[in-house]
Amino acid sequence: MRLALGWIGIVLASSVAAQGPVVSGLESDDPIEVESARRMLVLADASEFDADRVRDVLGRGDDRQRAAAASVIVHHGLTVDGWQNEPAARVRAILVRGATDADCRVAVRDDAHDVVAAAAFLELARRGRVDSELYESALTRHGSETARCAAQHLVACAVPLPFDVLAKIATDRAAQAPVLEALVWHPRPSAVPWLEELAEARESAAAKLEVYAAFPCGALTASHGRSIVAAAGNAPVSLVREAADRLSPDDADRLVGAIHQRAEEGLEISLALELLSRITERGERMLIALARVAEPADLKGILDWLARRDSSVVDTLVRDALAAPEPVPTFLLRRAGRVVDDPELRARVVSMLGSSDPERASAAFHALIHGGQYSPGLLEFVFAAESDVEEIARRARALFELPLGVLDDAAWTTLLEAELPAVRIAAMRRLFRRGGALRGAREAYLMRLAREPDAPGLVAARLVASLGRSGSVLQMWGGLDAERRKDVASALADREEPWALPLLVDDDLRDSPEFRAARVALGDRTEIDALLAEPARWSAKWLRRRDEVISRAIEERHLDGLAKALFGPAAADSWVRLEVVGWLVRRPDLPVGGLLDRAYREDDDIGVQELALEGLLLHREGAAICERVDAAVGTPLDEDTIDLAHAIVGAARAPLTAAAARSVARILLVAPVGDAREEIAAHLDLDPGAAPPGMVIINMAMHLLREDTSDVWVAAMTAAGRELEGHANRFATGRARLGRILTELARDREVRRQIAPVVARLVLASPDASTEFVAPAKLILAERAYERGDWATAAAAFEGAELAWIADSPVPQVARVFLADDDPGAGSIPSAWLAARPDVCRARLAFGRGDAAAASEFLERAAELAHGDRSSESEIRSLREEVRK
Repeated sequence: MRLALGWIGIVLASSVAAQGPVVSGLESDDPIEVESARRMLVLADASEFDADRVRDVLGRGDDRQRAAAASVIVHHGLTVDGWQNEPAARVRAILVRGATDADCRVAVRDDAHDVVAAAAFLELARRGRVDSELYESALTRHGSETARCAAQHLVACAVPLPFDVLAKIATDRAAQAPVLEALVWHPRPSAVPWLEELAEARESAAAKLEVYAAFPCGALTASHGRSIVAAAGNAPVSLVREAADRLSPDDADRLVGAIHQRAEEGLEISLALELLSRITERGERMLIALARVAEPADLKGILDWLARRDSSVVDTLVRDALAAPEPVPTFLLRRAGRVVDDPELRARVVSMLGSSDPERASAAFHALIHGGQYSPGLLEFVFAAESDVEEIARRARALFELPLGVLDDAAWTTLLEAELPAVRIAAMRRLFRRGGALRGAREAYLMRLAREPDAPGLVAARLVASLGRSGSVLQMWGGLDAERRKDVASALADREEPWALPLLVDDDLRDSPEFRAARVALGDRTEIDALLAEPARWSAKWLRRRDEVISRAIEERHLDGLAKALFGPAAADSWVRLEVVGWLVRRPDLPVGGLLDRAYREDDDIGVQELALEGLLLHREGAAICERVDAAVGTPLDEDTIDLAHAIVGAARAPLTAAAARSVARILLVAPVGDAREEIAAHLDLDPGAAPPGMVIINMAMHLLREDTSDVWVAAMTAAGRELEGHANRFATGRARLGRILTELARDREVRRQIAPVVARLVLASPDASTEFVAPAKLILAERAYERGDWATAAAAFEGAELAWIADSPVPQVARVFLADDDPGAGSIPSAWLAARPDVCRARLAFGRGDAAAASEFLERAAELAHGDRSSESEIRSLREEVRK
């Protein structure tokens, strides 16, 4: 059976609509119609459809049909007998959400399919019915999703920890594994005694590491550390690193000797250093002391590792090496840049410029440059490459990384007068790049060189024109031939000096395009007026760098001339038309909407069209284009309208007009449900983490989603969200698409606060069966409630977000947008932050009601859950002080 699509858009306002075609859609052979019917019935009131007919589908349909019927039944709390006899685990996993507590417990303990047991556990967690018996049943389903959910719930929600359960699994490593994994990401200080017992019971050092990695940061001592050192090389590197991160800094220092000994016994130095991530400067000094007698390769590895930590002891080691009479290892010499401000050490480095070892001489050369120190020996080293022209040029370019004032006049003279053109050009470009006035011998030399016909002569002329003193420029100008004057006219114009314009007017070349473009750049009104009267007579290459000057000079009287350049038989080429439209786009204060509208509609160049549309959206004339899309949004769009919608989103730039903002917001939120069948088909069975449909247009709107907080944009997104909530096809909304929009909105703090809640509500209101973005959406709404001081709502929302995160964590790159990066060493543990939020909110609520005792209890719970997350610990301390007053 194939139903016509007309019914998909029906608003479920009457029982007639739901009784007939919608319920029958559950029996369709078409997966899209089955899903459409399921969604519509989920959104309907239970009184609007025949529940018995839905139960019939559950009893005799195929797996997809039965799953859809089960979803409707559970959503509306309808009764169903014998759900345990349902043969398909997928369907049982849905039905168990409507089962009694007792039946859920049986499912966790006995159901043969993990998907059912996990769903049952999560349902009991949502009901707040988790106890020690349930934890034990779930954790002993070894290696299962149920065990993972139970372990995460135990660590994130149980205060105090259920030590009776932990004691029962003390000899069951498979049951311990998910708990240990959860503790790695969310350390609990009260778990330390249990962890100590587990570690003691494990015989091998590698097995102990699995337990040590679950300790809170800084909780391991040197005695634990010796086991970590012993296991290094025989256990996964990630596990070694995690365990080492749990050492206290002082205890990490105490292990330096043991780790160095392991390295001498053959442990790879890079792995040995992984064990020292927590050492202090004292430990670094101890490491350096031991490293002095190490093999050169190991010493280099240690030095590189310390340098990545930006350790100050590296400089100490380099200073000592330079002060000693022995030859300095090349890898140390390369790091001497931070110590060559010392005259004696600098002299030692300079002495190595003449070394017969090319690597040593090169290391000394680059160390002096990095240290910003000049010596004539550097110049000698540049030209010591003799016949290797490319190497000389490379060394010269490296030399020019020195601060501008470091090279003396003698050095500049040598470089500017070098035989190799590449060196001369590099020297002149260095002067130009760093700016500043030319002076003395450099300027005199450049003025002489400017008359030469080769490339260095051209560079010299441009350099004098750009940076020379006015008298020098005037003197040079008179000696340049016609071609050279044209070549440097633009450099002269860039100075914007009043004495430059007469040079470009009183010259036989005044009518050349180079001179005319230079006069435009200098703001010559006569030249600009002539340009704006007939832009078609110009080549685009003379206009591109001067767009700001030209657009700023446009007045209403110029618009007729610009129109002639855009339209009709005298129109300019497409490159010039693109420049003209760009000028108009920059002047939203002028009545240029009509010209932009014509350019958008009539020009055959796609670049001109796109740029014209960008400007048009800033004018009232753009409203008509937006209205064309607005009229179609919410219905199936034809190809032309889809193209126009993409063009509008791609061209939109803040600040938007109200019409443009409305269109873009509706295109993003409402347009996808216009064709309900297509939208549902795009989301049906979409793999978690897969790119959702519509990512092209979402990417085009990225700059608005991430940055725009204007009142117009906020109002437009809010209105579009309300429109979608009331749309006849709202059942077609897909969480994958909305979730990706939500992710972009959440990247900026202010956008997250103002606009993200609009989309978060849409995510939660969607009847889409996917749960991928439920946790982030609940988190956004929890933050909004917290900001408003609605502590009860915030507590419930944070708790819901925690449970949703346990059930279906977003992919890591998405999760990092909504929660901070996990970095226990830096005091950032996002799982601890989230776990503590409900109790922090409840503490604020109790304190506001005057119940200090209850507030203190909630803060005790929060402190246990928040351990290691500095922002949470700071907030809890402040609240405790308030409560005690």
